[in-house]
Amino acid sequence: MRIIMLARTLQLSSLVAIIATVVSQQTYNAVETEMFSIPISPNMFNWTYQEFDQQYRFQGSLIGKPELPSWLRYIYSGRHHSGFIFGTPPRGTKSPITLEVIGLNRQDYETRRLLLTLKIHSKEKKALHEVELKIDNLNVEDLLDEHRMTRLKEIFRSKLWIESSQDLYATFLASAIAMGARLPLRPNEGEGLVVRLGSSKPFSAELKRLREEVRPLSRLPSCPREYKRTTVERLFRDAGLTLDWCNFELFNTVYKARSTELLEYLAEMPPPDSHSELRKVQHAAETWSAPSRHDLPSRSYLKEFTVAVVVPIVLMMISMAALTSVLCFHYAGM
Repeated sequence: MRIIMLARTLQLSSLVAIIATVVSQQTYNAVETEMFSIPISPNMFNWTYQEFDQQYRFQGSLIGKPELPSWLRYIYSGRHHSGFIFGTPPRGTKSPITLEVIGLNRQDYETRRLLLTLKIHSKEKKALHEVELKIDNLNVEDLLDEHRMTRLKEIFRSKLWIESSQDLYATFLASAIAMGARLPLRPNEGEGLVVRLGSSKPFSAELKRLREEVRPLSRLPSCPREYKRTTVERLFRDAGLTLDWCNFELFNTVYKARSTELLEYLAEMPPPDSHSELRKVQHAAETWSAPSRHDLPSRSYLKEFTVAVVVPIVLMMISMAALTSVLCFHYAGM
């Protein structure tokens, strides 16, 4: 009885805490096709960190909905003692978007509510070419750090893709585990992440040469973390980045009416005046016609049916006739 009363008291106190929530609202700006992040710290709820392990928990969702939009993700970083909401707004996203973040203080079970208004602006120069990298020694929250992201971009701006120095930006970021990779054998190692950097400028000759250099490795699902047999490995190692060269890709981005497609980079690009031919090829690839019924292969199952059903029935009837005869002759003799 006391346990039931205690449970009811806890439920009532939780309900009162939710009703008496301290509501605050903040506004953030985002750009279509460009990755952004919002740190969710205890300071946003007027809380102070008190050296209590995982003292605060946060849960984000679209206001009035049970979860975040499909293009937004939430992670919690124990090292930073805060969470991160990050993602890439797709083209045509309705703005503004209101997000609701519920904070829970696990020390006294106080609940507070935070509203985030996200205004999404259009992108003038969208990325037409993207580089996809898989970094093994980092977690997602590591690359959400502005300094690390700037360090990664600087490698391409100054060495590998100088043409993109004016408009290079991150278009995608996700954990390697969420993309189907396995957890590392050592818990102290990074889980890995997948990031894409895009620009409106064409790929440089250095990037094309690097893609051809690592093309034989594309057959492997993953490369060892200590694999260092690329000519530009030193640039990333000096920046503290361990790349999986088996997952290095170059993409040409094609923007359609309602979607964004990534086409694998080809060594021989079509000439600039053959856009009509490229459109015809893409249209032919997109058009799908159902095969005719008469064109489908047919097969007779009469032989399998005979072996599986008829033969056992015949054997059973012969056995029954033999047993009946034996019994009849036995009783006649008696």
